[in-house]
Amino acid sequence: MIKRDLQSATYRITILSCSVHNYPKWKYDKVRSILPPTLRRRADALPILLGLLFCLAITPANAQDWVRTGTSLGAEKVRLAVPDFKSSTSEAQNTALLKAFNDTLWNDLDSSGVVELVSKSFYPLQVPGQPSDVTLPAWNSPPPNAAMLAFGNLGVAGGKSPCRAGSST
Repeated sequence: MIKRDLQSATYRITILSCSVHNYPKWKYDKVRSILPPTLRRRADALPILLGLLFCLAITPANAQDWVRTGTSLGAEKVRLAVPDFKSSTSEAQNTALLKAFNDTLWNDLDSSGVVELVSKSFYPLQVPGQPSDVTLPAWNSPPPNAAMLAFGNLGVAGGKSPCRAGSST
């Protein structure tokens, strides 16, 4: 609170700006008369400025729309069946390589957001490794009901790992 005997140099304009409307008129006039002319003009303009800022703050921003970003917005995702790739060789390194490859392929496709992966529990018992192994009716009909099929084989031969992949729609 402002005391009646305050010197003009011991208070700030912020005291007036925060609580001008709570003071009786005679207190406001007395404090205002103590202010130097430059601070008086600021004190007079402050309620108007605060009122304009309040009006601008409550005005709704109708021009701002929601922006949706992502992959395949509005498009239906393709159901893709990705059985584990078959082993093409019987080398010892092949098992770990196949597991790492199959897990990475599945996780990358699953997190891509572009395709819907068909659960492996719906796959037919015969998993293809070559194009000649594919029986499309078994993959296109329920329960897998896949629109696309990715298959292949992978193996380690002489320190190199050749990979043969194929897809079918």
